[in-house]
Amino acid sequence: MVVNVRLMLIALVMMCRSFASALCPIRCTCHEKKLIVNCKKASLDVVPITLNPELRELHLSHNQIRSVKASFSFYQSLEFLDLSNNNLADVGRKNFAVQHNMRILFLNQNKISELSNQSFYGLTSLRLLNLNENALTALPSHAFAGLPQLEKLDLSRNQVSLIDAEAFAGLIKLKTLLLRNNKLTSVPSLAFYHLPNLVKLDIGRNALREIGASSLSALTALEDLSLDKCEIVSLHSSSLLRVNHLRRLQIEDNNLSEIPSDSIQHLKNLEELIIGRNRIARIEAFAFRGAPKLKILDIRHDHQLSYIDKDAFLGIPLLLKLIIEHCPKLKLLHASTLHLQKKSLKYLSLRGNHIASLPYNLINWQQLQYIDIRGNPFTCNCSLLWLWELLRQRNLSKEHRDEIICAEPGNLRGHRFLSLSLSEMACYESKHTIITGSVIVATLCALCSIILSVWCKTRLFLFIRSKQKYENEFKEDLTYYEKGRFLDKQVMFPHSTMIYIQSPIKSSSVSQV
Repeated sequence: MVVNVRLMLIALVMMCRSFASALCPIRCTCHEKKLIVNCKKASLDVVPITLNPELRELHLSHNQIRSVKASFSFYQSLEFLDLSNNNLADVGRKNFAVQHNMRILFLNQNKISELSNQSFYGLTSLRLLNLNENALTALPSHAFAGLPQLEKLDLSRNQVSLIDAEAFAGLIKLKTLLLRNNKLTSVPSLAFYHLPNLVKLDIGRNALREIGASSLSALTALEDLSLDKCEIVSLHSSSLLRVNHLRRLQIEDNNLSEIPSDSIQHLKNLEELIIGRNRIARIEAFAFRGAPKLKILDIRHDHQLSYIDKDAFLGIPLLLKLIIEHCPKLKLLHASTLHLQKKSLKYLSLRGNHIASLPYNLINWQQLQYIDIRGNPFTCNCSLLWLWELLRQRNLSKEHRDEIICAEPGNLRGHRFLSLSLSEMACYESKHTIITGSVIVATLCALCSIILSVWCKTRLFLFIRSKQKYENEFKEDLTYYEKGRFLDKQVMFPHSTMIYIQSPIKSSSVSQV
């Protein structure tokens, strides 16, 4: 009897498993133990409703699903849902009302054009919402209501031009907001007041043109800000005043004509600044002094940059990585330009500029772990012998050592710098001349020192003798003079041993008596 019951139970389990397998849609993969179903590229036009109701993870990307109405009421245990790359035009209202455990929702690359204040009703545990690359044009009031745990919101690559002041209401835990590549013409500063814990904001690729004094003032916790490709002409001197926790600032590919030093001066915690692809012609003295913790400075593809002041990099002693690349008008770096003799710098790229030579004392080259100087029209003569030896000895630039090419002199044009010999660089003769000249100069200096020493000693000896002779003659004259006076006194006053000179009044009175 017991055996029969066991056999019946086993048969029932097998039937259930077969039934479950039979309900797994064609072209889908169902992992019953893991409670995961993968229906990616399964040519589905509706959400399957015959899956395990305890399902936790469902992949439905790259299908032709047009609607999610009442589709997920069967799957209350879902934690992960991927609906990307479908034909969704709308997410409706309360279609996720029972998904209280869902943490990740991908709706990117669809055709969603509008949201309501009930679009995400019920997703109280959601941490990540991806709406990237849809057709949204506006974000209405309370568009993300019911998402108190949301930490990351991606709205990139839409057509958003209007953001209601209450659009982000309730997103008190949001840390990352991506608004990149939309149609914004101004920073939605009022909407940001609902994001007290925002750490990362990307509003690049929007036609912002300028950042006002109070545009970002509500984002006091911000650490990472991207404003690239926004046609920005200037930054207000107070625009970054309240975001003084900022660690990374990306403002490349704009229309800036100078380093915004007045704005940067408030960023005492800034560690990375990306500011290439602008119209900056000059980097003036103390340009980055307001960012003493700066570690990475990236200046690429600035086609106007031609001058870097010798004190431009003063005030950033912790710099680890410096990139100045593809600036065709930059021809010269003076020996004291970088002020980077300190031991901090480890990575230096001067690739693709118009630099013909590099001074040895530009930097402490021995401390570098990476250097890239290819794409410059170097004059390959003995003045760069130190660089030739450095790159060979330390095996720096090993990945592109053959791309360091000579432009001058004419007979070496097109030659690989590190393949040259000393004779080709005319260094044998130069070294011999330097050594010979050094010996001659040293010998002349030694002879001059000896001659000067002898002359000084001779003059000193003559001076001492002359002084002694003068003193002796003076003493003799003084003795003779004293003797003469004494004899005169004896003749005039033979019986006197002392002469008293009385006042004229007393003398006259005596005469009268």
